[in-house]
Amino acid sequence: MILDKSKFNLFKIVLSFSIGIFLVYYSLGDFEVKLFFESISRANISLIFFSMIILLLSIQFRAIRWKFILNEKIKVNDLYKAQLVGYMGNNIFPLRFGELLKSFYVEKKNNISRYEVLGSVFIERFLDFLGLGFVFLLLLKTNWVDLIDSTYKISLFFIFFTSILALLISFYLNRNFENSFINILPSPIKKILFGFSSIQSKNLFLLFVLTILIWCSYILVVYLVQYSFSLNLSYHQTVLLLVMSTLALSIPGLPGNIGTFEASVVYTLGMFGIVDNFGFGFILHSVSFIPYTLFGIFYFIKERSVVLK
Repeated sequence: MILDKSKFNLFKIVLSFSIGIFLVYYSLGDFEVKLFFESISRANISLIFFSMIILLLSIQFRAIRWKFILNEKIKVNDLYKAQLVGYMGNNIFPLRFGELLKSFYVEKKNNISRYEVLGSVFIERFLDFLGLGFVFLLLLKTNWVDLIDSTYKISLFFIFFTSILALLISFYLNRNFENSFINILPSPIKKILFGFSSIQSKNLFLLFVLTILIWCSYILVVYLVQYSFSLNLSYHQTVLLLVMSTLALSIPGLPGNIGTFEASVVYTLGMFGIVDNFGFGFILHSVSFIPYTLFGIFYFIKERSVVLK
């Protein structure tokens, strides 16, 4: 059984890397070194650095939101570091290993079960999906939504309604945890569900506001980076680019979604009639990849005596 599981994990890794390499090839289809460096040299570096600062601020919003989900006496600063350690893990290791890494980090720092923390991470993801759904709703009354393939539209609606259902289940478990079937489940699963059920109705408004702030930060970052490249995208085009690139992150690929993200940007700009010679997609990805990875490594090394004990 262990061997079968190992083979399956190996298959997932090989599949992810194969898809990622193919998408790197796709995004580099018309790549020319000269045009690439010319496009980067014309970019407004100040706006790009400002975008990085906004993304680091969005991590603070995530840390505050996570604290409201966990309902534990945990410092927001510890959760901020955990988020960055998690992003670092996702950027370096395959199969979104960072989600487990940040759960392990919080466990070691605050003596909370990693399974409980992992359950709260699932709630985080569903809140993110809900935010993505609301962002997509901004496009429904525009002509740009017609450019999205029906498969993507169905996927977005499915993500939106699944997120609502997941949050309703979380509310239900929160009120009926002790009297539900959960008590007969194995301890790790029970702890995951306990973390998943930690969301409370009294915090719902704040969770919603923080989720909106996180997605507004992302919209602003994409807009500033495209503005630094003088692409002259409209607000709705910016939102569509964000939606398409976010959807692409769900596709298995290389660590850090290298290639997957760039391919989605090249594809979306092509929908607008803009030929991106990889430069914009590369920089837009780097705006998050570089600071998240560097700060994540910094905090992991700084806290290694606690995390690795």
